[in-house]
Amino acid sequence: MGTGLYLAPERALGQPASPASDVYSLGCVLYQLLTGRPPFRADTATALLYQHIDTPPTPPAHLGVALPSEFESYLLSLLAKQPEQRPPAQAIADWFSSGAWRSYHQAPAAPAPHRPAPLPRHVPAPTPPPMTGPAAAPASRRRERPAATGGLAELSRRRPRKTAAVAGGIAFVVFLIIGMVWLS
Repeated sequence: MGTGLYLAPERALGQPASPASDVYSLGCVLYQLLTGRPPFRADTATALLYQHIDTPPTPPAHLGVALPSEFESYLLSLLAKQPEQRPPAQAIADWFSSGAWRSYHQAPAAPAPHRPAPLPRHVPAPTPPPMTGPAAAPASRRRERPAATGGLAELSRRRPRKTAAVAGGIAFVVFLIIGMVWLS
């Protein structure tokens, strides 16, 4: 299923994985590398999933991280809530290899000291909608059936997947390109 910190909204909703899901996960990893924190954090897995589904990520500039505006915009596009609004993997590789992410349209301001925003001690989990249908059956009847296989129940299962390997490969290549460009 994936790690909650990097889980695409469509996966949190129980939809099948796609290359766009890997792009979202890549965006989460890049965000964490650049800001020192994942785009979303919460006390419970359910609250974390709701954030991936409903909450826009805090722009890195609001966390005191100085990035070229084009880079920040592109990073946030990787974290779009709708899969069709995220750029395709090839476009991401082309964008990073072109060096377009390094340009500034304005003089950079003096870098602010990096201070991660304080986290709230408790992020209350949103109340899920009322259950209907077979899942709303009394507990005595639910015990007789096997556990549900969709949605949040899948979060507890962690199996290696081909998509995770692909996402890891894409992330490795992107970071390798960034490192080579940065060092050159």
